[in-house]
Amino acid sequence: MSSEDLERVYELRMAVRRAHGRQPKPNLSAAAFSKLDKRVRDDLRARGPQFWAYRVGAISEAIVATLSAARAIWKPEQLTPEQYHLIVGPFEQVGMTVPAHPDDPLRPDR
Repeated sequence: MSSEDLERVYELRMAVRRAHGRQPKPNLSAAAFSKLDKRVRDDLRARGPQFWAYRVGAISEAIVATLSAARAIWKPEQLTPEQYHLIVGPFEQVGMTVPAHPDDPLRPDR
């Protein structure tokens, strides 16, 4: 994803938050969260110059948005289909493919 796409994800997430409030975060074990957090931070920090050239704070916002979506994708059963969509929807809106929620009645395999 480009810095511009991640900026758009951030803007969309803020719009969701204004309209729907904070979304729940699926619970991961401490070990699982630590592993996920490290992976996301390492991957995005490797692209640091791209973010720094774009806008101050962009990398932090990208980390938060990516961690939130990754947690939802990892543990979708802890969310309703609507909550799941509100969390991962901004990524879908910039063209990313994300797995459907297991209880989504519109899932292609149902």
